Amino acid sequence: MKPKIVILTGPPGSGKTTINEILAKKVKKSVVVSSDTLRDFVKNGYADRNHKDWKKQLNLGAENTILLAKNFYKSGFNVFMDDVLIEERFYHYFGTLKNYDLKIFLLLPNKETVAKRDLERGKYALKERALYLYDKFIEFLKKEKRFDVIDSSQQTPEETASLIMEKL
Repeated sequence: MKPKIVILTGPPGSGKTTINEILAKKVKKSVVVSSDTLRDFVKNGYADRNHKDWKKQLNLGAENTILLAKNFYKSGFNVFMDDVLIEERFYHYFGTLKNYDLKIFLLLPNKETVAKRDLERGKYALKERALYLYDKFIEFLKKEKRFDVIDSSQQTPEETASLIMEKL
């Protein structure tokens, strides 16, 4: 497989990180670059949603995710990325990576499945925020069509990963 950059996006609990891990194990010379992992590098001074620097830190995480993806790609790696890409963050990723072999998948199980999976994340559950982001994705899909949308409501992570592999 010629190196690609594959982005999985979707609301919290849609399976982005889990499925990227499965995909990376199926493809030779691959790496997972997770925006959440990079944001977790901040050990002191982390800004949550209510902090004035929250958006600045989200953007910093996105920039670092993109930089790592480019570096790995240029070294011949397949890059599997994940982030919540709606509106300006989608356009930033897409615009910055459009000259690469890029494929973006939106994992969008039904709302009930998102709520259930989000709660299964335990202390990382976002609850109402996950459902709010689900609604934002539904709204964003009305104007943005550059996603390959996958309803993974009735699929295991392995089944969803296999479907993505077929589309690559």
